[in-house]
Amino acid sequence: MFSRDKSDARLGGSAAPAAGKGGSIPSIISSDLRVVGDLRSDGDLQIDGVIEGDVQSHSLTVGINAKIKGSVSADDARICGTVEGEVKAKSVIVAETARVIGDVVHEKLSVETGAYLEGNCRHISSSRGNGNGAGPQVSLLKSEEDGAKDDAGKPSPKSNGKEGEGAAPLAG
Repeated sequence: MFSRDKSDARLGGSAAPAAGKGGSIPSIISSDLRVVGDLRSDGDLQIDGVIEGDVQSHSLTVGINAKIKGSVSADDARICGTVEGEVKAKSVIVAETARVIGDVVHEKLSVETGAYLEGNCRHISSSRGNGNGAGPQVSLLKSEEDGAKDDAGKPSPKSNGKEGEGAAPLAG
């Protein structure tokens, strides 16, 4: 039950996933480290120092005192510090302590109260559902046109034809 062989096997088994994509142990850029150049990682990355360059990783955490001057690209990004450049990720969390100066391109976005965000936020669709990207644009057109038709008085017969015409140029 408590033999070394089993505990050694557990250590070997737990070390293997950490080396892979999305492992439990992130690479850490500590607060006393300044990097000039691009960073690329297939795993998780935690930045507490200063980066002057682009950062790309599977999962990225930007610490409270961290500063990045360059673009950020990740599957999941949690920003608590400063980023001056574009942030592109499937899931972006901008914490209340964050300062982001640049565009945010995302599938999912969360901005906590108190966060500083200066730039445009653009939604991108996942590659799995190509129709999903056009969905929000079409529904936005529908709601805008439905509102205009409600003011005119009779939305139902005219809005269906025009929504299809309005959605086609955006989707194509």
